[in-house]
Amino acid sequence: MSDPAVGARAVACARIRAQVPRFPKLAFDARDVRGTGDDAHLDARDAALADAIEQCTLRHWLAIECVVRAHVERPWLTVQPPLRAALMAGAAQLLFFDRLPAHAVVDETVDWTKSQLHKGAGGMVNAVLRAVAALRSGVQDAPDPARAEDPAALARWSSRRDALPADDGRVIMLGREVLPADPAERLSVQTSHARALIAHWRQTLGADRALAVAAHGLCRPPTIVALPDAATDAAGAAPGPAHGHLIPHREPGFAVWTGSHDALEAWLAAHPAARVQDPASAAAVASLAAHCASRGERPRRILDACAGRGTKAIQLARAFPESEIVATDPDAQRMRALRARCAPFPNVTVVDTDALGPLAGTVDIALLDVPCTNTGTLARRLEARYRWSDDELRALRRMQREIAEHHAALLDRSVAGRAAILWSTCSVDPTENREQASWIAQMSRGSVELESMRWPSGAPGSPLTEYSDGSYHALVRLG
Repeated sequence: MSDPAVGARAVACARIRAQVPRFPKLAFDARDVRGTGDDAHLDARDAALADAIEQCTLRHWLAIECVVRAHVERPWLTVQPPLRAALMAGAAQLLFFDRLPAHAVVDETVDWTKSQLHKGAGGMVNAVLRAVAALRSGVQDAPDPARAEDPAALARWSSRRDALPADDGRVIMLGREVLPADPAERLSVQTSHARALIAHWRQTLGADRALAVAAHGLCRPPTIVALPDAATDAAGAAPGPAHGHLIPHREPGFAVWTGSHDALEAWLAAHPAARVQDPASAAAVASLAAHCASRGERPRRILDACAGRGTKAIQLARAFPESEIVATDPDAQRMRALRARCAPFPNVTVVDTDALGPLAGTVDIALLDVPCTNTGTLARRLEARYRWSDDELRALRRMQREIAEHHAALLDRSVAGRAAILWSTCSVDPTENREQASWIAQMSRGSVELESMRWPSGAPGSPLTEYSDGSYHALVRLG
């Protein structure tokens, strides 16, 4: 008899078990909580199944939990974490995986539960999962990919209490109405975004935009590569893909990578000017470069103050080859990666944040890619959509203003119109975007010179080449 604790489903259950006590503050990406070698004994096919079960459960957490709770008689939080993990992982397969035999899902999940708890717990899992399997009544096929973002396509499921949207555009139909009656609460469950976040979106963005952004969060985002000389320089045609793993994205100069991670690493090593970067992330620097070129401006020194691992710093280095790019980040681990990535670029200087003092009054432009709620990237940043709260938003807005005030002091304001802040977020929230840019302009007696809001692109069922995150940027010229 095989060990119930070592199969693909057992590995997935164990990973979900590690996440259950953390919810809604899940640890992502999920690989961080696996430990080492938890799937080393699995062959490639089983390892892929374990990953798929785990990722499906994390992506559809609230939907799965809602369906399971409809069949559990006692309060959900009183159910032991291993039992909750088994129910969640099992229900994820029964609801969203068409090709897995229901009996195998139920039996193996029951066996894992017994190995972790006791026979009675296995009996509960058996009963609940069989009820979940019976609840799934069919599947509506995905719409024409060209129509995936149409309001009519989204209305196929958003107005119903018996419909769960899948990431590929299909809709899982349920045999009875178990989803919430309240539209905001139902959308929260169907798309697995925090209830408070959906309510906030409906208030600040409107119901239609809230639906579109929430639906985008269901997508499985592709790996997008910014090709050499593309989306960074102020002029010049972007080259087309020159590799079998690259499919041209709808945005010129970008392509979707379809190969393995190892193949991508090898290709990037051979093409150091290329970057893994979403078009929305590249927009701020590309816009700045075009704006400066149109005005004949040549910044002497540009500061990338929240540089992370250096993607935008490299983009700045290529867009402004005659400028000195100073890059820094407050996180020590990111700084190590930043130094390594920027080493090949002679016009990039990486400095510690506590060494910025001598730069006071010498910086022409400060790129502030500030910490934010990540609401433009929730398809990639699953953890951000579960942990969102009004309190977190208020705290982030305070931090953002502190960052703006601190770095404004480094700018050269000796010549009128020289100093500017390039405000950049991956948020769709106007309180982090336009309101903050306006506040900076008022604080500095300046003006907002240009701004752009990019809404997330792509919906479940859309081609990968249509996918893009959301972002915002504004150039604030200081007075």
